[in-house]
Amino acid sequence: MPGPVGDARGGDARGGDVEPLFPQEQKASGREESSATTSGPRQPTSGVAGLSCPPVRTLPDVQPAATFFFANAQNQDGVCSAPPPRSDAQTLPAVQNTNAAPSLSAASPAALIANCHDVDDVVKVLKGLTGRDQQRYVVDVVNLALRRFGDVDHINNLVEAVKNNPALRPIVVEQLVHRAAELESKGTPENRDTLDGPHHQACAYVLAALKAMDGEALGALIAQKLLPKEGEWLAKTLDVQNPSGVNGLLSQARQQLLSALNSVPRTDTTGAVVQTLYLLMLPEDTIIYCPPLAASLATALGREFYPQLARTAAAEKARLQAFLQRPEGAALMLTGTQERRQRVLGTLQRHPVFTVKTFEHHNGPWVIEPTFAHALAKGIVPANAPNREALAQHIGEILATEQGQEIRFGWYGFDKKINLEARMEAMLAIIDNGITAKDLQQTKNPWENPDLVKAIAAKRMVLAGIQRRRAHQVHKT
Repeated sequence: MPGPVGDARGGDARGGDVEPLFPQEQKASGREESSATTSGPRQPTSGVAGLSCPPVRTLPDVQPAATFFFANAQNQDGVCSAPPPRSDAQTLPAVQNTNAAPSLSAASPAALIANCHDVDDVVKVLKGLTGRDQQRYVVDVVNLALRRFGDVDHINNLVEAVKNNPALRPIVVEQLVHRAAELESKGTPENRDTLDGPHHQACAYVLAALKAMDGEALGALIAQKLLPKEGEWLAKTLDVQNPSGVNGLLSQARQQLLSALNSVPRTDTTGAVVQTLYLLMLPEDTIIYCPPLAASLATALGREFYPQLARTAAAEKARLQAFLQRPEGAALMLTGTQERRQRVLGTLQRHPVFTVKTFEHHNGPWVIEPTFAHALAKGIVPANAPNREALAQHIGEILATEQGQEIRFGWYGFDKKINLEARMEAMLAIIDNGITAKDLQQTKNPWENPDLVKAIAAKRMVLAGIQRRRAHQVHKT
């Protein structure tokens, strides 16, 4: 066998493929990118015509293990780490049935909030904390208020009450985004789509915060006050996995957030937000819902590519923006699984020669344009693979067909009937048996291709025989 078809996980990460941004967060985010993970003890079927047995389980894992960073980004060793545990809010005492507010100088934050009946009372308390010994209470009061008056209407009322108060507004907005990140971190596939779940509540908090602050003030707050992991969670609150009617609103929010971050110096936190937002967007974001988002995303990605080279970053911005402003280019960059998006972006980053002019005379999806498909293949084949050039050439020819894209990436990555392991198994079968692009094009659905089905079946039979012989030998001993 020529070698595993996985990722170039050699010594120099820049020589291989773009690696996952946050490989451990996929389940927490509620996004099920591939069906390689199943629920319950039932083994997943391969989905290949005529084959219902489980796929071979000795294949190399396609997902790189390391945390992804853009190749030229600064602070590459600064891996995003989870923030230290935030102390739980104090248990609120029962609301006293009295209208007599306690003395501000003597009351604790919990007692102050306990006597508030709505956010108007909270604002009155906050405005009253003017003494030097009282101002340390402000953050605690806001945090307790967010937990007690946490529904959307109350949060919006609180933001409205402080948005013209230069002293209270930044405090409320900061605690809102901290709380949003905390809530998003608690999201699971099971609670993600519930209206009262942490994801929807976190999204509402961020949208409220964006009503109160924007521009450089918002960018500086996020860059300086949030940890990188909090920045990732903050971006995930604006995920596209929402009803379609909400996506236009979220597109505007992504634009406001990126525009704010682009106005301040880059930090690890701004990088985490940008990289996560890139993985969450859809072509409709830049083509339909919010065209200015193309320029903001391109600016942010250019700076991630070249954080120390402003002129080069600006050139990258212009090149990427041209892609994002074309439906075909946006489809190239903003569709499919995280892995597919990372590989496409990594290919564009490593090969600045690719511009929209590259695809001017190409009919069909841009991802199967032959020169791009071959460049994409070079990022997939490990740097130390035997006969690497010939292997990359073969895979490039496969990826230059719709059938090859379906096999390797599930076309745009949303085909969950075929799991990731089966896709890798099929790619190995193609390579081991010399199946060509022309062979695959015999059938529209490659999973029904007789050459491919026979090759996979033969491989499984051989491996099953080896496993039986090993089991027999173990039994004899």
